[in-house]
Amino acid sequence: MWTQQAVFLDKFKERNVPLSTDLVPQETLDGSRSYDECRRHGDISHLLTSVAFEVNPLGAPSPDMLRACSFYRGASDDTYTEGDRRKLVPLLPHPSRAERHVAAAHERPEGRSEPVVP
Repeated sequence: MWTQQAVFLDKFKERNVPLSTDLVPQETLDGSRSYDECRRHGDISHLLTSVAFEVNPLGAPSPDMLRACSFYRGASDDTYTEGDRRKLVPLLPHPSRAERHVAAAHERPEGRSEPVVP
């Protein structure tokens, strides 16, 4: 449900850090049958997510190549806050840069030793 809303609301953008309630109101989640299944089997109740990488290996924008960095908390845990969001934002360039280096390594011509992406 969160993923569908993130796509629908165009929230899956690099360095965007939505909380679960930014995507779907808690009351809507509580009334959802599929969400109830997630809670019952995985105790997944609260979400903090971000897109760490949204560019395909050739460098063109690609909604098919998103890499999310998501954290979950259970029903008895505290919800994520604005403070949690602020803590995640400065960390995002690191997995983004790592993903770009991996993508560039796959696109590098044979024999080339230096990375294509700075």
